[in-house]
Amino acid sequence: MNALITFLDNGGNLYLNGVDIAYELADPTSPYYSSETENFVTNFLYSSYILKEHPSYVATSIDGDPITGEFGLIVLRGSTGASTIDHTAGNYVNQISAVGPGSANILDFFGKPNDYAGIRAVHNGLIGDGAIVFTTFGFETIASADIRTDFINNILNWLDSPTGIGSGEFSFVPRKYSLNQNYPNPFNPSTIITYQIPETEFVRLKIYDVMGQEVAVLVNEEQIAGIYNVEFDASDLSSGIYFYNLSSGTFNKSIKMILMK
Repeated sequence: MNALITFLDNGGNLYLNGVDIAYELADPTSPYYSSETENFVTNFLYSSYILKEHPSYVATSIDGDPITGEFGLIVLRGSTGASTIDHTAGNYVNQISAVGPGSANILDFFGKPNDYAGIRAVHNGLIGDGAIVFTTFGFETIASADIRTDFINNILNWLDSPTGIGSGEFSFVPRKYSLNQNYPNPFNPSTIITYQIPETEFVRLKIYDVMGQEVAVLVNEEQIAGIYNVEFDASDLSSGIYFYNLSSGTFNKSIKMILMK
């Protein structure tokens, strides 16, 4: 803990992750708790500790966040750390919330938009300005390999952008095209489709039924580089399997979704 304080005060950038770090340092019932550990959580991890055992093991991104805004759902029970988040074994994700200037929540829990599992913050150190990203689950528990890769790349991009994090005006520019699974899925009657484009392009986002017939056009315009969230309202459609297709520049991808009324 003292080494991390020195590191951050000297302008270091840190991604800290793991189950029960918040509980062990900030819950008075923890055997590791002290006034020093609570100060560390508040003033260096920029977090307030809320709950040890959150019932969800699915996190959701926060729209517009430069680190997580593109992802939608993030399942936290899989990959090489499958047993790390396991409610039957008593292993849960802690709930925290960002505190202090220059901090923000970056992940909430599915169905609980005011319950958070991660923060980012700028640290104004004694010698230099650093930054911290803190998540209350092990990085290895993210089930999707693609999300793990993009998640760590986005964290590194944010930590390595000193002019942006210092000024509070950092604008995340994606480095590649992507189209994510809609959420929720199955859905009734509406769902959110998230995609990103790395440069200004003409973008088409369309919905098709299983027969390949176009049933809706959600986007048909030029858009600048960025992350986009588009709501699809299927109130006028019947239950079944549908596909959404994104085409932009050389990128073309379709993903299946299920409307269940």
